[in-house]
Amino acid sequence: MTTLCSEFRRLSAWTWRRMTSARALDMPFNEETITESLLLKLKKRAGSRLVIKAFSKHAEKKHGADWEFVFLGASSPGLAIRVQAKRLDYKQNKYQNLHKPRSRQWAKLIHNSGKKIPFYLFYNHDGFVHPSKAKWQDEDWGCSIVPVKLVPFKLKQPTPDLIPEMIPWHKLFCSPQGTHQNIDELVRENIRKSFPEFARDERLQLEGPRQIADFEFWKLLKSMRGEQDYSSEVENHLARNKLDGLAVFWFKEE
Repeated sequence: MTTLCSEFRRLSAWTWRRMTSARALDMPFNEETITESLLLKLKKRAGSRLVIKAFSKHAEKKHGADWEFVFLGASSPGLAIRVQAKRLDYKQNKYQNLHKPRSRQWAKLIHNSGKKIPFYLFYNHDGFVHPSKAKWQDEDWGCSIVPVKLVPFKLKQPTPDLIPEMIPWHKLFCSPQGTHQNIDELVRENIRKSFPEFARDERLQLEGPRQIADFEFWKLLKSMRGEQDYSSEVENHLARNKLDGLAVFWFKEE
């Protein structure tokens, strides 16, 4: 049976191959295009229980793509994280403009995240070098993830080997064999295991407020179920929080 873990691993392999091909041909393949392509592919193969819905807007004059990923379980509080996508540079094998002093983009990312933990989502190619690379297949590193807090701010344009805490993103969606968890509980627990610094972070507590900034989880659930249209409020949420997109992952009740 196909699992979320294997699906996200497959998407990493797709990203790795496409990024490697684009690099060889010296063709652009930006973060927004990659992110939307990944969500489209996941939606096509998600199955009947996992419903995925994405809302997006295109922003100009910026580097990377800021998205909010919301995970809604069938009977659990829900979890939202802020994600900024960055691709590995073709020539220097660096993440360009990660902590650019003048723009202070990293500071804005943390500030705009509010009660959500901000992450970097890195898109990589065959120029990727990392101390933990051998633990997984090369293609597993096509999409890697790390909390922004764990990337030293002095690293303005780091190479991957200077961010040892990053992991392949599929690790957030792997569950022990024989267990079943709501998707938000699964991601929450894997963040704690993968990044011990966040084990007691209040933003991961189940008893926290059921809302993402100023847009409540219950409105998203109603929208996902088709009970009420909140598209205009979603657009306002994107604008207020300076987001390029919002992706909702919802496990339906059986």
